Amino acid sequence: MPAVTNEEIIDLIQKAQGTLPPEEQRPFVERVTDRLGTVLSENKKALMGAGVGWVAGEVVDHIPVLGWLTGDYGSVAGALIGAWIGHNKDEKETKAREEIGRIVGEELNKARNLAKN
Repeated sequence: MPAVTNEEIIDLIQKAQGTLPPEEQRPFVERVTDRLGTVLSENKKALMGAGVGWVAGEVVDHIPVLGWLTGDYGSVAGALIGAWIGHNKDEKETKAREEIGRIVGEELNKARNLAKN
């Protein structure tokens, strides 16, 4: 499943917002963006982990004794370890997508119920 882009999230929120009465639109967007900010700020990417791991491995490769021990494969090992760690964090992103749908649905229902009253 491809990553959800910011544009897709904004589009989803705007479509949901458009189904609400005008007086409920702004509070809906404020609640959703507040809650989504928390969820989205916790997610990392495997690519970032691989990049950081590669740099750390390069440093290790250039330390005389450690570089000899790693056989100049420290950067590769670091990238793989970093990618693995990042992948685990990407799994959180999948859960975040599910959380995004749940949050938007809950807030949309709240706003509709408030509009009925």
